[in-house]
Amino acid sequence: AYYLFRATFLGFGGVFWSVPWRQYVQSLPSFLYVVFRSVSLAVFPVNICPITTIDTALTSGFWPLLYIFLAVGSVGLIWARSRKNKMVLFSLAWFFIGTLPSYNLMFSRPEMGLIMQENRLYFCSIGLWVIFGACLVRLKKALGRWVWVLLVSTILFSCVRIDLINNALWKDEKTYCSYWLQCVPRNPFALCGL
Repeated sequence: AYYLFRATFLGFGGVFWSVPWRQYVQSLPSFLYVVFRSVSLAVFPVNICPITTIDTALTSGFWPLLYIFLAVGSVGLIWARSRKNKMVLFSLAWFFIGTLPSYNLMFSRPEMGLIMQENRLYFCSIGLWVIFGACLVRLKKALGRWVWVLLVSTILFSCVRIDLINNALWKDEKTYCSYWLQCVPRNPFALCGL
Protein backbone atom coordinates (compact mmCIF):
# COMPACT_ATOMS: atom_id res chain seq x y z
CA ALA A 1 0.00 0.00 0.00
CA TYR A 2 2.86 2.35 0.84
CA TYR A 3 4.58 1.64 -2.46
CA LEU A 4 1.35 2.30 -4.37
CA PHE A 5 0.90 5.56 -2.43
CA ARG A 6 4.43 6.69 -3.34
CA ALA A 7 4.00 5.75 -7.00
CA THR A 8 0.80 7.78 -7.18
CA PHE A 9 1.38 10.90 -5.12
CA LEU A 10 5.09 11.51 -4.52
CA GLY A 11 6.49 12.33 -7.93
CA PHE A 12 7.64 8.81 -8.78
CA GLY A 13 4.35 8.41 -10.63
CA GLY A 14 4.01 12.09 -11.50
CA VAL A 15 2.71 11.15 -14.94
CA PHE A 16 -0.34 9.70 -13.14
CA TRP A 17 -2.21 12.99 -13.12
CA SER A 18 -1.33 13.88 -16.72
CA VAL A 19 -2.99 10.78 -18.18
CA PRO A 20 -6.73 11.04 -19.01
CA TRP A 21 -8.91 8.75 -16.89
CA ARG A 22 -10.37 7.26 -20.05
CA GLN A 23 -6.92 6.00 -20.99
CA TYR A 24 -6.59 4.41 -17.56
CA VAL A 25 -9.82 2.49 -18.09
CA GLN A 26 -8.80 1.49 -21.60
CA SER A 27 -5.49 0.24 -20.21
CA LEU A 28 -7.09 -2.34 -17.89
CA PRO A 29 -6.50 -5.16 -20.43
CA SER A 30 -2.81 -4.21 -20.44
CA PHE A 31 -2.71 -4.49 -16.67
CA LEU A 32 -4.38 -7.90 -16.81
CA TYR A 33 -1.70 -8.90 -19.30
CA VAL A 34 0.94 -7.72 -16.78
CA VAL A 35 -0.69 -9.87 -14.10
CA PHE A 36 -0.64 -13.00 -16.24
CA ARG A 37 2.85 -12.28 -17.49
CA SER A 38 4.01 -12.08 -13.87
CA VAL A 39 2.40 -15.48 -13.21
CA SER A 40 4.15 -16.99 -16.23
CA LEU A 41 7.52 -15.51 -15.17
CA ALA A 42 7.13 -16.96 -11.67
CA VAL A 43 6.44 -20.41 -13.12
CA PHE A 44 8.88 -20.25 -16.04
CA PRO A 45 11.38 -17.36 -15.64
CA VAL A 46 12.72 -16.93 -19.17
CA ASN A 47 12.95 -13.91 -21.50
CA ILE A 48 13.05 -11.57 -18.51
CA CYS A 49 13.58 -7.91 -19.39
CA PRO A 50 13.65 -5.06 -16.85
CA ILE A 51 11.52 -2.81 -19.06
CA THR A 52 9.54 -3.97 -22.07
CA THR A 53 6.81 -2.40 -24.20
CA ILE A 54 3.42 -4.08 -23.92
CA ASP A 55 2.37 -5.43 -27.30
CA THR A 56 -1.05 -3.95 -28.16
CA ALA A 57 -1.89 -7.12 -30.10
CA LEU A 58 -1.93 -8.97 -26.75
CA THR A 59 -4.35 -6.52 -25.12
CA SER A 60 -7.01 -6.16 -27.82
CA GLY A 61 -9.59 -8.36 -29.53
CA PHE A 62 -10.59 -11.41 -27.50
CA TRP A 63 -7.54 -11.24 -25.18
CA PRO A 64 -9.17 -9.00 -22.50
CA LEU A 65 -12.08 -11.45 -22.20
CA LEU A 66 -9.64 -14.34 -21.88
CA TYR A 67 -7.68 -12.51 -19.16
CA ILE A 68 -10.87 -11.75 -17.23
CA PHE A 69 -12.05 -15.35 -17.55
CA LEU A 70 -8.69 -16.70 -16.36
CA ALA A 71 -8.48 -14.19 -13.49
CA VAL A 72 -11.98 -14.86 -12.19
CA GLY A 73 -11.61 -18.61 -12.72
CA SER A 74 -8.21 -18.81 -10.98
CA VAL A 75 -9.26 -16.70 -7.99
CA GLY A 76 -12.56 -18.59 -7.72
CA LEU A 77 -10.82 -21.97 -7.86
CA ILE A 78 -8.22 -21.02 -5.25
CA TRP A 79 -10.91 -19.50 -3.02
CA ALA A 80 -13.17 -22.55 -3.28
CA ARG A 81 -10.34 -25.02 -2.63
CA SER A 82 -8.53 -23.04 0.05
CA ARG A 83 -11.03 -20.73 1.77
CA LYS A 84 -10.18 -22.34 5.12
CA ASN A 85 -6.45 -22.12 4.48
CA LYS A 86 -5.48 -18.63 5.61
CA MET A 87 -1.92 -19.03 4.35
CA VAL A 88 -3.10 -19.53 0.76
CA LEU A 89 -5.57 -16.63 0.95
CA PHE A 90 -2.88 -14.39 2.43
CA SER A 91 -0.51 -15.39 -0.37
CA LEU A 92 -3.16 -14.68 -3.00
CA ALA A 93 -3.69 -11.21 -1.50
CA TRP A 94 0.11 -10.73 -1.38
CA PHE A 95 0.30 -11.43 -5.12
CA PHE A 96 -2.51 -9.08 -6.16
CA ILE A 97 -1.43 -6.26 -3.86
CA GLY A 98 2.11 -6.66 -5.16
CA THR A 99 0.96 -6.26 -8.77
CA LEU A 100 -1.05 -3.06 -8.16
CA PRO A 101 1.92 -0.66 -8.47
CA SER A 102 2.57 -2.12 -11.93
CA TYR A 103 -0.59 -0.36 -13.09
CA ASN A 104 0.91 3.09 -12.51
CA LEU A 105 4.31 1.97 -13.76
CA MET A 106 2.75 1.21 -17.17
CA PHE A 107 2.45 4.98 -17.70
CA SER A 108 5.84 6.04 -16.29
CA ARG A 109 7.62 6.21 -19.68
CA PRO A 110 5.09 7.83 -22.04
CA GLU A 111 7.62 8.08 -24.87
CA MET A 112 7.67 4.26 -24.99
CA GLY A 113 3.90 3.75 -24.75
CA LEU A 114 2.57 1.35 -22.12
CA ILE A 115 5.40 -0.57 -20.54
CA MET A 116 5.92 -3.45 -18.16
CA GLN A 117 8.75 -3.47 -15.62
CA GLU A 118 9.35 -7.16 -15.08
CA ASN A 119 12.06 -6.51 -12.49
CA ARG A 120 9.31 -5.14 -10.18
CA LEU A 121 7.50 -8.50 -10.06
CA TYR A 122 9.79 -10.43 -7.72
CA PHE A 123 7.93 -9.20 -4.64
CA CYS A 124 4.50 -10.36 -5.77
CA SER A 125 5.84 -13.68 -7.07
CA ILE A 126 6.56 -14.69 -3.46
CA GLY A 127 2.80 -15.07 -2.98
CA LEU A 128 2.56 -17.36 -5.99
CA TRP A 129 5.38 -19.58 -4.74
CA VAL A 130 3.70 -19.94 -1.33
CA ILE A 131 0.49 -21.05 -3.09
CA PHE A 132 2.53 -23.43 -5.22
CA GLY A 133 4.17 -24.83 -2.10
CA ALA A 134 0.77 -25.34 -0.47
CA CYS A 135 -0.35 -27.29 -3.55
CA LEU A 136 2.75 -29.50 -3.29
CA VAL A 137 1.98 -30.20 0.37
CA ARG A 138 -1.52 -31.32 -0.59
CA LEU A 139 -0.14 -33.50 -3.36
CA LYS A 140 2.13 -35.19 -0.85
CA LYS A 141 -0.94 -36.66 0.81
CA ALA A 142 -2.49 -37.76 -2.48
CA LEU A 143 0.65 -39.19 -4.13
CA GLY A 144 2.97 -41.84 -2.82
CA ARG A 145 6.11 -40.67 -1.06
CA TRP A 146 8.53 -41.59 -3.84
CA VAL A 147 6.35 -40.09 -6.57
CA TRP A 148 6.15 -36.86 -4.57
CA VAL A 149 9.92 -36.80 -4.02
CA LEU A 150 10.46 -37.38 -7.75
CA LEU A 151 8.06 -34.52 -8.58
CA VAL A 152 9.76 -32.07 -6.21
CA SER A 153 13.21 -33.13 -7.44
CA THR A 154 12.14 -32.56 -11.06
CA ILE A 155 10.83 -29.08 -10.20
CA LEU A 156 14.04 -28.16 -8.37
CA PHE A 157 16.19 -29.51 -11.22
CA SER A 158 14.16 -27.46 -13.73
CA CYS A 159 14.60 -24.30 -11.64
CA VAL A 160 18.37 -24.85 -11.39
CA ARG A 161 18.56 -25.48 -15.14
CA ILE A 162 16.69 -22.23 -15.90
CA ASP A 163 18.92 -20.32 -13.47
CA LEU A 164 22.07 -21.62 -15.19
CA ILE A 165 20.74 -20.43 -18.55
CA ASN A 166 19.80 -17.03 -17.12
CA ASN A 167 23.16 -16.65 -15.36
CA ALA A 168 24.91 -17.08 -18.72
CA LEU A 169 22.77 -14.25 -20.13
CA TRP A 170 23.35 -11.98 -17.13
CA LYS A 171 27.12 -12.46 -16.87
CA ASP A 172 27.90 -8.89 -17.98
CA GLU A 173 26.14 -5.78 -19.21
CA LYS A 174 27.04 -6.21 -22.88
CA THR A 175 25.78 -9.81 -23.03
CA TYR A 176 22.56 -9.01 -21.23
CA CYS A 177 21.76 -5.81 -23.14
CA SER A 178 22.35 -7.63 -26.45
CA TYR A 179 19.92 -10.32 -25.30
CA TRP A 180 17.49 -7.63 -24.10
CA LEU A 181 17.48 -6.08 -27.58
CA GLN A 182 16.62 -9.46 -29.09
CA CYS A 183 13.55 -9.63 -26.83
CA VAL A 184 12.63 -5.94 -27.12
CA PRO A 185 14.12 -4.40 -30.29
CA ARG A 186 15.17 -0.73 -30.11
CA ASN A 187 14.64 -0.54 -26.35
CA PRO A 188 16.35 2.73 -25.29
CA PHE A 189 17.56 1.37 -21.94
CA ALA A 190 19.21 -1.64 -23.55
CA LEU A 191 20.79 0.58 -26.22
CA CYS A 192 22.10 2.89 -23.50
CA GLY A 193 23.59 -0.10 -21.67
CA LEU A 194 25.55 -1.02 -24.78
